Amino acid sequence: MIESKAVLTGIYILFLLSVLLLPYAALAKGGGIRHRPLDIAFLCALAAVIVVFLLPFGSWQRVIISVLLALPFAFFIARSRGAPLWGSILGFAVFSTVVWWSASMEFLQWRIVPFWCLGALAIWILRQSTPMSPQALRLALALVLIAGVGAHLLVAPFLAPIGLATAWHHWGVYVTTAKLLSAGAVPFVDFPLQYGLGPSVSMAMACQPDCWKGAYFVTSLANLTYLMVLSWGVGQLMANSPRGLGLLAVAGVAVSVLVWTVYPPELVGPLATPSTSGLRFWPLAALLIFIIASEVNGRPAGAWGHALWSLSMLWSPEAAIFACMVWWPYLLLVHVTRQKDLTLPRFALAAVSWVSIMICAILTLTLVFSLIFWAVFGQFPTLNGYLMYILNPPGPLPATLGGTVWILVAALALASVAMFGADVGQTRILAASIMATIAVTTYYLGRSHDNNILNLFPFIAVTLICALRTKLPDGLAGFGKTILFGMVVWPAFFGINAMKEGLTKGASHPSTISEVWNLVDMQSPQSLEILNAFPASAIASVDDLSEAVQTLRQLNQGVPVIINIWHIMLIDRANDIWTTMLNPASYAFLPREDIRRFIAQGKTRFNKPGWIILQHDPQGMVLPDQEWLDLFATSYTIAETRDFGRYTGYLMVPK
Repeated sequence: MIESKAVLTGIYILFLLSVLLLPYAALAKGGGIRHRPLDIAFLCALAAVIVVFLLPFGSWQRVIISVLLALPFAFFIARSRGAPLWGSILGFAVFSTVVWWSASMEFLQWRIVPFWCLGALAIWILRQSTPMSPQALRLALALVLIAGVGAHLLVAPFLAPIGLATAWHHWGVYVTTAKLLSAGAVPFVDFPLQYGLGPSVSMAMACQPDCWKGAYFVTSLANLTYLMVLSWGVGQLMANSPRGLGLLAVAGVAVSVLVWTVYPPELVGPLATPSTSGLRFWPLAALLIFIIASEVNGRPAGAWGHALWSLSMLWSPEAAIFACMVWWPYLLLVHVTRQKDLTLPRFALAAVSWVSIMICAILTLTLVFSLIFWAVFGQFPTLNGYLMYILNPPGPLPATLGGTVWILVAALALASVAMFGADVGQTRILAASIMATIAVTTYYLGRSHDNNILNLFPFIAVTLICALRTKLPDGLAGFGKTILFGMVVWPAFFGINAMKEGLTKGASHPSTISEVWNLVDMQSPQSLEILNAFPASAIASVDDLSEAVQTLRQLNQGVPVIINIWHIMLIDRANDIWTTMLNPASYAFLPREDIRRFIAQGKTRFNKPGWIILQHDPQGMVLPDQEWLDLFATSYTIAETRDFGRYTGYLMVPK
């Protein structure tokens, strides 16, 4: 394990600087690479990673089982022996890390059959050697759209315990900010925005009649936009490629968006975690695909790119960082590649000029944003509030040396090598896709969970596809195709118990999104049944919580705020809000002084009494119960206390 975030961050910065200079090194070399020596070097490096990191730090059983299981497909992907075959085999070994939740893949059993069936279908598609036709591409995109709409209409997984828990925990962060905006609170002043102003404003605008339903609409639209933008862009990339490779590329990106962006141990669909899909990444996806489409059509991106960059800057702090890391290095590369007889001093001058232009553009847009913000809210945003979650990522973990990060590293290395055999246009496409993938890797850098790399598969897939368009050595091409193949086939090993449970309940009791929100609001008897199925129910006592919610709701003193291990957030109206702590889970990882400040801001903004329902067993909670009481005590007085077994209700009255 890498225990220090400073070490991981240092490696990232060095890697970033190297990648920024890489396209210029490739262009200076003039293109062309020696195939056999490069193949051998790359495959030896992969083998070394497997022996040194994956086997001892990961799981040797998982690696060996995965390779043996997929070995028959390696021959068909490679189409020949030697380096292509070894590239494919090593690709399967590296890709075995995706099953991060199981050391020995003990769940194989009957899942081998769907794995082989999906693999046979993918191989059949890959072996279609006729050129990609516009009709085939349109049909593929139509099927992707149908699959995307169907996946977002399927709400049955929310009827399973993990689905309901996901709705509270992952949706609550978004719904909280939309509700607070609708109630008149000032973002970045009264409360921080974990995922930016764009998603919150979009949901606030769709809050009628209810913010949860608005969140469903906005999330679905963002996810479908993300899906179709990437799928269409990949179609543009593969327009002149063999049909099989083009269809596999579109399928790989579509499966990445619809399946890999969620939680493989228990598949609950693309709606489950809005923060791992469109709401977070669609602005960058749109900018990257715009660059790719412009280059494919022979027209380097221009004015519309600036518009997409500006939109990204306004969408969220994270989207702003992503866009700056892609757009301005791309513009510098376009400028440099148009120059003749470019010397090192001229290049240095161009780089300084473009950095200066970027800084001026950022400052100008920041000034415009601040003035608009002041016109709307009557005050300026605070820098600390704007950067709150950038500076304090929730729940950081140490990186696993034998984990999925090697898929990311290997894909970036492959694309980097491809740059040395690319023409100028291909080099710019590769540079943009690599920088986009490097940019979103900050998501992994913040938390470093193995699953975070899987959430980034859409960008990794696009980068691999850009590399496969160039004249790669055979072994490297075999490796790239294998990773794409794995993205399509490996979901056969995902956990489907939650999906089966939700579909079973949905069959006996048809599920709609409105019924899901009744569960979320604890207004349905079925919600107590689902809560009792949670592993933590013995600690938290569902009956005590239900009694507290029903009793305090009848007092009409605002909707109670629940602080417990389930992150439950009840549905309320804007005039019921009395505090910014609607979803305490989104604040628990922030510094204590900042939590206290936001509580005080909420007291000043709303100046209303309200109830909190506090779980008294601190096990499983980020902040213990007494610490929450102490944080509220700086701004509120406890006017009344009601006992509900393992829960206590506290009436908080503003001081």
